[in-house]
Amino acid sequence: MNIIETIKEAYPKLSKVQKRMASHCLDNPDIASYQTIREFAKSTQSTDATVLKFCNNVSCSSYLMLKRQLQEYVHHLWLTPHDKLRRSAERFTNNKPGYAQLIEEAILCLESTSQSIKKDDLEKAVLMVSNADNLIVAGHRLTSIPAEYLSYLLQCLGKKAQMLDMEDRTRIESILTHLTQNDAVILFSLPHYATITLQAAHYLFDKDIPVVAITDSESAPFTRYAKAVLTCNTNHSILFNSLSGTITLCELLVSKLLIENHSSYQSDWNNFEIIRGYLGTTLESTSIDPPQIMTALFTHERKGESE
Repeated sequence: MNIIETIKEAYPKLSKVQKRMASHCLDNPDIASYQTIREFAKSTQSTDATVLKFCNNVSCSSYLMLKRQLQEYVHHLWLTPHDKLRRSAERFTNNKPGYAQLIEEAILCLESTSQSIKKDDLEKAVLMVSNADNLIVAGHRLTSIPAEYLSYLLQCLGKKAQMLDMEDRTRIESILTHLTQNDAVILFSLPHYATITLQAAHYLFDKDIPVVAITDSESAPFTRYAKAVLTCNTNHSILFNSLSGTITLCELLVSKLLIENHSSYQSDWNNFEIIRGYLGTTLESTSIDPPQIMTALFTHERKGESE
């Protein structure tokens, strides 16, 4: 019998507060499985002591044991994104959420993301990105979208940034091989957390290559290998993961980077203006994005100066 079946069996005998905990595990096992005991207690409006009593009542000797059993369940048996959409459609068949309700959910997501950001970690992330010779921004499947977006924004600032698709095993091995401690990697990972991202984070940690983790929880499995962790709310009543908070974090990181280092980018912008004088103000369609062209050209100019 898995942990979900155990909780369902114990449910009738639980107190009112512990039933909230049980419902949290049953409705959101992917979230509960990576929460700290304090986060779990806050989500269920309870206390750490009551959480431990709940664990005992569902045959878990500790909160860690509960988490591990939930993680195992999520990894092997929990819904796929397609299942979540199907279940959402079934749930809202007779009770459709209104436009205002959906907007309110998006607003709450951003407010929750804002509250979850730790100033110290944001400043660490800005410093790591500022000092890095090369930046790798990596995402897997869904998170390749914010990874691509953040990479683009960093290129607009003149940073030597490139997006890494964590499904491309050959390219992963090639890029990781050439990274040094003077570089930095920004890793995105959301439930279900990709194993390849965890493995890459472990390698980077062992090689002392700085990692910024962007994820939904400080308890996400790969955060132990990161020097800075930026969290966002990805909960959504319909979608498996919402990217609203993730995109907000990308824009916040780049905005903070620009504000803190605006004077250092002045020479880059001067180079941009010189380059535009050669290329014209409007770039025709090309296989390379304008920020990449600019970055490549002024980087080459810098190399010439150093030689």
